Amino acid sequence: TQITTTALCVVQITTTALCVVPITTTALCVVPITTTALCVVPVTTTAMCVVPITITALCVVPITITALCVAPITITAMCVVPVTITALCVAPITITAMYVVPITTTALCVSPVTTTALCVAPITITAMYVVPITTTALCVVPITTTALCMVLVTITALCVAPITTTGLCVVPVIITAMCVVPITITALSVVLVTITALSVVLVTITALCVVPMTTTALCVVPITITALSVVLVTITALCVVPITTTAL
Repeated sequence: TQITTTALCVVQITTTALCVVPITTTALCVVPITTTALCVVPVTTTAMCVVPITITALCVVPITITALCVAPITITAMCVVPVTITALCVAPITITAMYVVPITTTALCVSPVTTTALCVAPITITAMYVVPITTTALCVVPITTTALCMVLVTITALCVAPITTTGLCVVPVIITAMCVVPITITALSVVLVTITALSVVLVTITALCVVPMTTTALCVVPITITALSVVLVTITALCVVPITTTAL
């Protein structure tokens, strides 16, 4: 088994592995760490980006993670099984993955972020939170997103099955949310899309707001959104059937 590791403890760390047995890398850095692995057995990477980052992956497709944090990031991946990521950072976290099975991400960027996804195409998540955001996505099954945040949250996913943010899409689903500012959701799905979010101004894509809410949709099945916020909530979707929005 060939293992290649390049590390600059004050710069980026890149680890690429194609193995049938585990790989372990430990590094101390102050800048992002990138790990790409194609294995049939786990790959473990530990690094101190002020605090350690641990990555364990058992996959049949590459996993790339870039993070700049002051607290640990833990990633466990089994491309035929779920992937879990936990992070506490003061800077954005970007995750790009192409799996054939679920992905689970939990991040404490002052507060936790949870994402679960099952896709046949990459999923990218960029987030800087001061409060928790929870996202669960099965690109072959629904995606659910719940957010309580103070800063922008961006989620992009290519799915071949529903998303329950709830939705079924054959094209990407993009969710951008700034809980102290508008929340925008764009989706092209063939099934119901449901979004529930708890922000600094509770937005429950069940929405009860003190400011306008705009919804545009073209779906083959209805989309229902309910929100409680003190800021604008915008939702755009392609549907061939009605969209129901309730707002106060």
